[in-house]
Amino acid sequence: MERNKISLEHLYNPDKIGVDQIYEDVFEGFEHAAWYNQEEIKMSKFFNNCKIDDCVFLLTKSYKNKYATISINSIHNYSTKYRTGVEKRKDLEIDWFPNSRLDIIEVKFLKNVNLQLLKTAIEDALNGKQFQLTTNVYKVLDSPIDTITFSENSFTLKCHQNKVINY
Repeated sequence: MERNKISLEHLYNPDKIGVDQIYEDVFEGFEHAAWYNQEEIKMSKFFNNCKIDDCVFLLTKSYKNKYATISINSIHNYSTKYRTGVEKRKDLEIDWFPNSRLDIIEVKFLKNVNLQLLKTAIEDALNGKQFQLTTNVYKVLDSPIDTITFSENSFTLKCHQNKVINY
């Protein structure tokens, strides 16, 4: 599957927040992937099997026009294998909202990645948005994304404080 064909619409629906925890508490130990949104499962499977630049593309595109719900962290978290049947990738670590700051996502690459591939992925995801690039920092205009900072070993997406939605 191509990164452009992954649906992101499930990331903007606050209705299901908290529902999966209820099901996990009630049916702990049962496989209940069928209850999860099929698009969420597809995204998680793709995210955990694609190239790192595709991961960066998906994260960037997820926040390009709208602020994603907390359910975005289900694409790569401690229970990824349980939810999707796919092993969580081992070449990166994501700190979803470090220090409870809902405006930052930090990704650490466990091996160096090609900067040009990251730059291309970010710019492809931002297609249609105006941005300024200074060294390895993108300043995005008219978007929930304030800045994206990247290096050979990390990617940080920071949202505008006034565009963060606490679903």
